[in-house]
Amino acid sequence: MRKPLPPPHDDRIYFRCSAAMRDQIRAIAHAQMTTPSTIIRQALACYINQTERHRTIESLIEKDLV
Repeated sequence: MRKPLPPPHDDRIYFRCSAAMRDQIRAIAHAQMTTPSTIIRQALACYINQTERHRTIESLIEKDLV
């Protein structure tokens, strides 16, 4: 018998959130007519982009280019 696959990473994030945060994610997903997983993926992508932008600025400062 095969072992069931784990839930997608964003589902694990969703279920680790507090009940209030899950309610907010569901409300946003409902307003945008999408799924909670999509909202979490969008939030993670935004966070990663901001982090990369911050790292790029830091590296430019270190090289005295800014």
